[in-house]
Amino acid sequence: MSTDASTSYDGLGSLPFRFVVWLLAAILLGRLFQNNSLYDLRQLRAEQVLLRLGTHAVIGAFAYWLLFVARPDAAAIVVVASGGFIAMWMLPWAVVRMMTYAADTEEYAKARKWEAITDGRKFD
Repeated sequence: MSTDASTSYDGLGSLPFRFVVWLLAAILLGRLFQNNSLYDLRQLRAEQVLLRLGTHAVIGAFAYWLLFVARPDAAAIVVVASGGFIAMWMLPWAVVRMMTYAADTEEYAKARKWEAITDGRKFD
């Protein structure tokens, strides 16, 4: 009997282990719909794990405070202020993305036009 316990899965017996691996990968790697394995999790350094778990802890604590601890008027002020700060960051980012897309589209159209003009010609 040469069954290696570390490489064989016994169906439902390994289900809790597989769920824990999937949950950690969802939290640490942001993967929900991929086949995650321990190999994927071993690619992370300890600093990355601490940073990501710390970030999730801070966001979770903020959400808990916002939903269950803060008064409604204070929560509304925090939500509006946070939305304003996010908009201040996202607006320039969105403008740059749109301008880059427009410039790339224009350059692509010019290249297609040049290819159509020079199609079939020989440049010796």
